[in-house]
Amino acid sequence: MRRLLSLENRAWSASFFNVLAMALQFRALWKSWDPSGLSLGMLVIFLYVQVTFAQVGRKTKERALFWGMVLSAAFTTAIVVLSIWIRIHKG
Repeated sequence: MRRLLSLENRAWSASFFNVLAMALQFRALWKSWDPSGLSLGMLVIFLYVQVTFAQVGRKTKERALFWGMVLSAAFTTAIVVLSIWIRIHKG
């Protein structure tokens, strides 16, 4: 049980859930084409946190942290770009 709750296992699961959360948000935005519920400021700050922790993961050679944050940052960037595009083109 201790191994199941180890920091390494929790890092992998947290990275997975972080990517999943951003993927689900992207999917919801893609389907609805309604960015009204999104805060671009919050997403940009979240992106900054993801990029920073990806750099920490790279420096410490922690693969779960690095790849989880890189994938999450990619989805967050896609959400920000799609959200701005929708706002510009929907008027």
